[in-house]
Amino acid sequence: MRVYARIRQGLCLSLVGLLVFPAQTFADEVFTLTAVADATLQSALPTTNDGTSTLLRILGESAATRRDLVRFDLTSLASTAAVKVADLKMKISIPPTVSKNHAAHRVTGATQWTEAATTWNSRDGVTAWTAPGADFSATAIDTQPTGTVAGATITWPILTDGIVPNIAQDWLNTPANNLGLLVKDTVETNNAGAVLQCLYTGTAVSAANGNLDVPVPNLGGACTGTVDLARSFLFFQTNSNLNRPVAAEFRARMLNATTVRFTRTTNETSAVNIRWYVAEFESGVRVQRGTVGSQSAATMNVGITPVAALSQAFVLWSKTPAATDNFWNDDDSTIAELTATNNLQFRVTTANGAHSITWQVVEFTNPADILVQKGSSAAMTAGTASISLALGTPVDPSKTFVLVSYRNPVGGSANVGDLLLRGRLTGCAVTCTNVTIDRDPTRTGVAIPEVFYQAVTLNTGASVQTGLQNFPAATATQAPGLAPNVDTTRSWTFLSTMNGGGQNQGSSALAGFASLPGVSTFVTTLAAASVTLTRQNTAAVSDAQWYVVEMNNTPTANVAYSSREDGTPANRPQLDVHLLRDVSVGVASPGISEVTLNFTFPPGATASNYQGALIAQRGGATPPTFGPVDGTTYTVGSQPVVGETVFSNANNFAASPTNVAVTGENGPDIVIAPSTQYSFKYYTRDNNTITGAANPAPPHYSFGNSATTTLTTVAGGGANKNWSYKTAAVALAPPGLIPSVSVVAASNDFVVHSMNAATGARNYQPGGAIGTTGGVVQTRPSVLSQGDNSLADCDLVAPGIQLCDVTYVGSGDGRVYAFNANTGALIWVTPAPGSPGALVGVGGAIQGGVAVQLRKYANGAFQALDCDAVAPGQQTCDLLYVGTRELSTTTNKVYALDGNTGAIFWTFNPLNMDGVNSTPAVDYANNAVWISSLSNGATQPSMWKLNALTGALIASFNLGDISGSPTLNFDNKVVYAVKDNSDLVAVRNDIGACANTFVTGATSGTGFPIPVAVAAMDDRIFFTTTTAGASTVRKIRFAYNPACGGETFVADAGYTNPAGIGTLSTPVINPLGATPATRYIYVGSSDGNLYKIDPTAGTVLLSRTVNAGFTIGDPSFDVDLLKLYVGDTQGRIYSYDIF
Repeated sequence: MRVYARIRQGLCLSLVGLLVFPAQTFADEVFTLTAVADATLQSALPTTNDGTSTLLRILGESAATRRDLVRFDLTSLASTAAVKVADLKMKISIPPTVSKNHAAHRVTGATQWTEAATTWNSRDGVTAWTAPGADFSATAIDTQPTGTVAGATITWPILTDGIVPNIAQDWLNTPANNLGLLVKDTVETNNAGAVLQCLYTGTAVSAANGNLDVPVPNLGGACTGTVDLARSFLFFQTNSNLNRPVAAEFRARMLNATTVRFTRTTNETSAVNIRWYVAEFESGVRVQRGTVGSQSAATMNVGITPVAALSQAFVLWSKTPAATDNFWNDDDSTIAELTATNNLQFRVTTANGAHSITWQVVEFTNPADILVQKGSSAAMTAGTASISLALGTPVDPSKTFVLVSYRNPVGGSANVGDLLLRGRLTGCAVTCTNVTIDRDPTRTGVAIPEVFYQAVTLNTGASVQTGLQNFPAATATQAPGLAPNVDTTRSWTFLSTMNGGGQNQGSSALAGFASLPGVSTFVTTLAAASVTLTRQNTAAVSDAQWYVVEMNNTPTANVAYSSREDGTPANRPQLDVHLLRDVSVGVASPGISEVTLNFTFPPGATASNYQGALIAQRGGATPPTFGPVDGTTYTVGSQPVVGETVFSNANNFAASPTNVAVTGENGPDIVIAPSTQYSFKYYTRDNNTITGAANPAPPHYSFGNSATTTLTTVAGGGANKNWSYKTAAVALAPPGLIPSVSVVAASNDFVVHSMNAATGARNYQPGGAIGTTGGVVQTRPSVLSQGDNSLADCDLVAPGIQLCDVTYVGSGDGRVYAFNANTGALIWVTPAPGSPGALVGVGGAIQGGVAVQLRKYANGAFQALDCDAVAPGQQTCDLLYVGTRELSTTTNKVYALDGNTGAIFWTFNPLNMDGVNSTPAVDYANNAVWISSLSNGATQPSMWKLNALTGALIASFNLGDISGSPTLNFDNKVVYAVKDNSDLVAVRNDIGACANTFVTGATSGTGFPIPVAVAAMDDRIFFTTTTAGASTVRKIRFAYNPACGGETFVADAGYTNPAGIGTLSTPVINPLGATPATRYIYVGSSDGNLYKIDPTAGTVLLSRTVNAGFTIGDPSFDVDLLKLYVGDTQGRIYSYDIF
């Protein structure tokens, strides 16, 4: 066996404990930028700049569209950074009532907009937008819901609009392209929502017939006291203490934009208290108003401008009687109903031409803002105190109020309490399903011919509070509390029933025909936490159903974000730029077959940002063009681009300014040849998921454009190595050779490596079935050139005959492999242990090497063989000879295999053969094969001679354990072998039963002996022995006779065993020396050196330090290039000049 005896037992496996460390938290590198410019564009104010406000407002209404511009300066970022995505973040200052969808768009054009001058129409006050409202890419970059929570941060990932693949990257690469972003509502065709602009309120007292004009006050700001009549409506209440309708009925209307007129028709002077509210809306409300001067018929129809839908409008009304009216009767109570979108109908039981009615039709133009449901009933018969009318759609009581009106019966009633009603929502859980209209249960003496209600639900962000307040007799004022408090600047209050004097009536138990309706009429005073209701007459119990409506004074769809002018920096628009920066490249250190690259990670980066760096390699002065694809993991040695190799991809982050050194060596994955120029590009790499990136999943890579290195490796030779090749495990077996062409080396990494003999560059990259085995290979591969081997076809798939150099190896997995020596392609492999046709049982191995008898150089008897008796005609082949290493010490075998197919040609199974660790020796002249083996404790033969053509046993010898391979001398007369106990045996090949042993006195022998013929039947044999870790190369003389006996087997005179040079490998001799004295011996040592030994004296002539501190293996000699090739325990294969 051609490896150290101490590793002859095969691959040793060790278990490595698992270390558990705290989980690393990863976060990509993010640079947060604050907006440098922002502004709101308003279609309603197309020439007005709004760039200094603390708010950025968005509204998707067709008549009042608002859009936001925002821009960030990216020039502070590393210009070569790889941006993965940028997150636009804006904080909501004023949320909408209902969540809206807002989209971010890329602003386009050739001229930059300016914060101080941009408007709906203009970029900068000079240059018009191509289309009003800004120029922007039609396809949104991203759309996000706003939600309805103030203070929420909305985040838009800014990547692509389908035109620019990576917008923030484009801004970084070309700052002139950075025109910022536009944020807008995805729907800008909505009708204007109802938005309260101003709420005016006041009180007045009337004490006489005629008109009372009250000015609308100037509240400041937009509330100047001049209202838009088309968008304003009036609520009011009155209370009185007179037993006639002339005090209870009271008309009110907007006389003009600045005046509220109250009209009283009376012939007396009692005091009537008034509370009024005028609600003026910015948008979303349309009001029609008018007066019916004479109630001349019981039913009267008034044409109006059509409203959009009956569900979007409600009616307010008030009236005055004749000045001489004395009784509350059937001509007083009135119903006003929209019976069609263009018709307002008034109904009264008995007409009275002296009565006049003032009315308002209040329409909310956005159907989403309001739902008006109405209904009437004649079910309030005599004896009925309450009726409930079902709503078509259940309503939210926190958004809904009820207005009630009715008609009195003919002749009225003997008790006025019969005619006083109130309305409220009932059937309420989460929503309410009914409107209930009731009167005092003690006052049900007459039927009410018709009751009518309007249930008004406001979806504008308004809120409604309501309550039933009982007034005991003699109680004039009650003040129910409100929860929550209301904003009195946008809230008003009223009662449920309209009966001529505004929205002011409740119910009462008052008796008497001429009694006072004023006992249940109220005026209100609103405070933040309560509403105060006051009546003038307290003669009887009364119940008041009151409402407080708090309006939203911003559009329900309006959203306001904090601008960059916000006083709190954290509230300002931000752009979180997710990126990877390049490394800073240091000075590289080239070697012969290795280079060390130095760099530092970006300043300020942390281990949570970066995991490591990927480095690409390319031959020549041009840097790699390869651009790593995010989300893709690259293995070292792969070639994502032809000619460009992944040199390194390590988890090697170190915080700047710590230098990171990456050393790459020539080997199976990367090629580093001597005296060759290479260029490298570095890409930082993370392990973070980046939401919104084109490829969110890690890893992500930088561009590497600013991180390149070009270098030229050092020339080898002389006292230095010519090259080295790094495998992944121990490689002590001597490399196989095609001289001057290829070096094929085995390693404990389960790979057969092939490299160029001159440069060490790989011939193929192992992986998959390419050059890989299922176990360790610990002997020299047998490598045969295509001109020598008889392999008929190296590739049965490709058309035609594919000839090749071939490598044969036995493996620790119990199989023999045939590979194309140039490509690593698997040509054939024997079956796995335990399978039909397998060479070994389960657990067995092919520990030794594969010997080959080449047909090309064999004699006629061999060339006459038919390697496949089944196939027609003679099937020629080379034969491979290999022994087994079974778990058993008696069932090992020797096989001859067809070199073309791996099929078994013959089997030698003596049933007393111990394990084979060696490579057989082939006697071409005599068609014989010699195999050494272990001896099962010296109880079985350990040297075997077989017929190479049939496998028949010719001879066997019990010589003790022999792990090393046998060697035939020059004239084929003697086979030499080194026993495991260090003794040298010589067995005659030309005669039978003749064996001699030279006892060295050492404790172990290594490898195979090297015989050199100095005369006929006179050999000098070189071999290695070891005692207590100290080795020497011995030189023994074996002189023999034609017949057995009389041999001279002694240490050669004049040769001193070299000492003090460590534990040695199997030696190799330079066969090209002109004389035996110049055929120098070379041997590897455990001290890391390769030694040159004088074959005559045994002195150490020279040495080469190959790898200090590591054991050097068995050398091989290239007779064409005059090179030595050797491996070591660190897994490298080296080339050295002969020295």
